Amino acid sequence: MQEYHAEDVIPFALTLIVAAILVLVASGSLQAVTLAEQCGPKAYESVLDTVDGILAREGTAYRVDTAAGGAVLAQDGRLTRVQLRHVLNSRIDPCVTHLGPSEGWRWQALHDRVTAEIRRREQVSGF
Repeated sequence: MQEYHAEDVIPFALTLIVAAILVLVASGSLQAVTLAEQCGPKAYESVLDTVDGILAREGTAYRVDTAAGGAVLAQDGRLTRVQLRHVLNSRIDPCVTHLGPSEGWRWQALHDRVTAEIRRREQVSGF
């Protein structure tokens, strides 16, 4: 049986460490590219349209298609609040964090607007 010495393991361990560092750097770069796309001007306009659409639907009924055929939902303040919170957490917050205050001022303004709309609905409904 062959004996292994510490000097035999060191190159292998270094190779594993370097490979792990390269994977971490590559995944960080991919995340930055994804956030750059997610936080660009077109994405901002898309999120703004989404927020405006949610607010415009409040007080109306709309059809939601499901596998069972669909249903008509009333867009009340609670549903509006839930939808706004989802957009805030999934699309607006990451861009505010990624871009920072100087580059992300439009996103921050949208964040403030959506937060105010959520708070207004919380006060009305008592939640």
